[in-house]
Amino acid sequence: TGEFFNRKKDGTLYWESATVSPVFNQKGEIIQFMKLAVDVTEQKRFEDTRKLLLEISELSTENLTLTSYLAEVHKKLKHIIRADNFYVALHNEKENTYTFPYHVDEYDKLELNKAYDFSNGYTDYTLKSNKILIVTPEYQTEIEKNGTINGYGEELSVWLGVPFKTSKGSKPNGVIAIQDYQNKESYTEVDKTIMEIIAHSIGIFIERIQHLEELVQAKEKAEESDRLKSAFLANMSHEIRTPLNGILGFTELLVDPDFDPEQKNEMAKIILDNGDLLLTIVNDVLDISKIEAGQIVLHPTIFKVERLISEIKNSFIIKAQKLGLELRIADNAGALNIELNTDFIRLKQVLTNLISNALKYTDDGFVEIGCTHKETEVVFYVKETGIGISEDRQVRIFERFNRDDAFTKKVGGNGLGLALAKSFVEMLGGRIWVESEEGKGSTFFFSLPSYKPESGNRLK
Repeated sequence: TGEFFNRKKDGTLYWESATVSPVFNQKGEIIQFMKLAVDVTEQKRFEDTRKLLLEISELSTENLTLTSYLAEVHKKLKHIIRADNFYVALHNEKENTYTFPYHVDEYDKLELNKAYDFSNGYTDYTLKSNKILIVTPEYQTEIEKNGTINGYGEELSVWLGVPFKTSKGSKPNGVIAIQDYQNKESYTEVDKTIMEIIAHSIGIFIERIQHLEELVQAKEKAEESDRLKSAFLANMSHEIRTPLNGILGFTELLVDPDFDPEQKNEMAKIILDNGDLLLTIVNDVLDISKIEAGQIVLHPTIFKVERLISEIKNSFIIKAQKLGLELRIADNAGALNIELNTDFIRLKQVLTNLISNALKYTDDGFVEIGCTHKETEVVFYVKETGIGISEDRQVRIFERFNRDDAFTKKVGGNGLGLALAKSFVEMLGGRIWVESEEGKGSTFFFSLPSYKPESGNRLK
């Protein structure tokens, strides 16, 4: 009595549970055998499937990488379903491309190690239709005849694809697919159900990995934020004390009756400069606080770009001359004559911060203010011939409380100027970016929507 792996007359392999008994003659000799057998192929498959699904469920809780997890799933799946080709495709909806965290094909050596445009393929059809798809050689001709979907590879085969979700969204964003190059009658309704359950497990595992990655990133971001804020507060105390000490020190000299009267005007100017610096620091901190609390209110007015640029130039021309730098306006009369409908004060603050930085980090050469007009936007820029910004620092310079001590210790600053500029530009409906090369200067750009003369208060 036992289970046997047997072959039918048509060559089909199957499992049977059988009892084989000898038949004796009157002399006690075995003259033949009698077998009672039951086909238990589906029963055994059911047991193997249940075991497989349990093992895959247990795998989902283990600390595995996505690739190693999918490799284990593939290894276990092959015991009950033929899968000469096995892959998992994840869809990037924004770029409409697919990436393949796992792909093994015993016949087709296609390398799926980057993002691919699989539009109009079986994978894309399965995802977009959110339906399980089985493609046989006969059905392949039928499904491809209208040209809306195309298969891949020349080898006749049976292909099974199942959509799944890796997040709580309503639409699937992944497909698991298997392919059998041997048996053209592979993949039954039972196989579809098995693959559907496995696809669900894969979706849950990927979601868990993504959630863990988000937690790690959030933790790292929180730790970095705490570190930056601590460094910012330490630096701020220094930045505030420096001008305050200058104000107090020189004020004390001014009230000293023995102090040389001829130097009083010079001392008063130093006190005034330090007062302006201190006021700028306090205003920056207050603005950041208001932004974080959502208390910034914009006051749009209509004005010409020329007026804005003129005020900015008058504010910085003397400082630039003292630093031995040329402050110039780009020759673009067409752009200077256009009108904007936005918050004049906040826009001026953005340019002020950018030009202050440009003068601060430029030892010699020029600082140029420019403006270009496109169909839907106006683009301002501040160009300088300073020290430049390395590529890795360009990613961080617009972050709040972020300052590079190797540079800022030489020139001072609280590290809030660019963060404020970014916040105000985004509030005004634009974007800000930088183009720079270390040692060759930098150009800061920001865009604002073009003015549509339908309504607005004109700036007097």
